[in-house]
Amino acid sequence: MARLRIVLSALLLVAWSASAFAEVTPEVELVSGAAVPVGGSSYQDDFGSSLKLGVRAVLWQGNSGLGLELAADGMDATTGASRKADVTRVRVLGGVRVETLLAERLQLFARVLAGVDHFSGKDSLLSGSDSALALELGVGARITLGRFSLGAQVGLPLAFYELEPGEISPDQQGEIFVVPGGWNAAYLRTTTVDLDCLGTLAVTF
Repeated sequence: MARLRIVLSALLLVAWSASAFAEVTPEVELVSGAAVPVGGSSYQDDFGSSLKLGVRAVLWQGNSGLGLELAADGMDATTGASRKADVTRVRVLGGVRVETLLAERLQLFARVLAGVDHFSGKDSLLSGSDSALALELGVGARITLGRFSLGAQVGLPLAFYELEPGEISPDQQGEIFVVPGGWNAAYLRTTTVDLDCLGTLAVTF
């Protein structure tokens, strides 16, 4: 019954969003840049900057400056531990974007999103994956050139990975380790925080 309520609530939210955005302007945005760890104990210590690539779809409501956004980002990284591991992270989020005109063709915007952060990794012996709640706050600016726009944005993505019963905390062991139930990376058993510095290219339809 609880799952049914969740499904019905989601359907009602989608229906409300569709009615509120009856007159929309769709936009697709490509982003590329650096993701720099800035918080999260061992995660910050053992991961360096990584290339991040992403795509965002935005439905703008007329000329209101309010849009619904769906975002997908991905990046690869290698740990610096004694046993190196290749880790791939993918984020899928949804939220809102607000934009305002600062000057002719120059726009400022802010983003607030929530979703899922998923990592998978392997080293010479083990492999595994995990997922966590993700949040992201971001701001940016862009210059419009007809249907196209070029810009830059900074973001603060967070992922709330939690220790499970029987696991070793990152402070106790900062290497990849085996725990009952499978493989985990100690670096990601914490709240991770990155600073994204991205360039953008968008087109409206």
